[in-house]
Amino acid sequence: MKSLKESIYAGINKSIKDLSLKGFLPVPSHWEIRHKTGGVFTFGGMGNIIDMKGASNYKFFLMEEAARTKQSTIDTLGPTLRDTPGAELWYLWNNESSSDAMSQEFIIPFQAEIDRDGYYEDDYHLIIKVGFQDNPWFEHDESLLGEYKKDKEKMESKRMSKARFNHIWLGDFIDDVESSVIIAEWFDACIDAHIKLGIEPRGAKISSFDPADTGGDAKGYAERHGIVFTCLDEIEAENGNRAFFCESSTCRHASWHCLYQIPQTKLSREVSLCVGG
Repeated sequence: MKSLKESIYAGINKSIKDLSLKGFLPVPSHWEIRHKTGGVFTFGGMGNIIDMKGASNYKFFLMEEAARTKQSTIDTLGPTLRDTPGAELWYLWNNESSSDAMSQEFIIPFQAEIDRDGYYEDDYHLIIKVGFQDNPWFEHDESLLGEYKKDKEKMESKRMSKARFNHIWLGDFIDDVESSVIIAEWFDACIDAHIKLGIEPRGAKISSFDPADTGGDAKGYAERHGIVFTCLDEIEAENGNRAFFCESSTCRHASWHCLYQIPQTKLSREVSLCVGG
């Protein structure tokens, strides 16, 4: 972990000097930057989120490298600033797993809008996806451009997975299962493979259900026609066995085209992509 003086504090302090901004007062500390008008930047780590509960009169809170922020931290920070009119929480992070708390809180619920428009906005959120394409200086930064070309070459020569390249440069989730036998690209290759290969599905139409009574475990359901999976679903019900007939009927009545919901975990996302999600 970087020390505070090497992280965002150093970046803000350098910008103040480079831009010759006036009014900032010298403070012999790496914890604060003060201005003569009374404004103040305060810096700190997130090792003990409980320490933030007593914070007051801060209008903006910025968390850098927030990808691994815990749900308990997210739940604590909101109420901490609610008594300050116009207070805002700013998070900056690179996506990691789609099952992370930050992803589940701020991306997954708004995924369709973010993918379509590049951002999502409502009365409570402004979520913006920013990539190298949005950097007007990207083409002029030889170091950054060189990194991109190097990684692209590694991906094309199969020395880097496409999933990892897309994570680094396109902001995709990195949901590869470490040391997995089946990698994401293989799942991707299965999407509509029967169409690409000219194979007509034939044979038995089979439905399969993972029996489950009560409890929090997943209640899976699948349908296939010959070698082609046509429906993959997860039944959300207090009693999966009782809900089975309703769920399976829904899939059949949809002429073998099924909308399915799979929690965005590492492997389940790859399975959902495999059947066209």
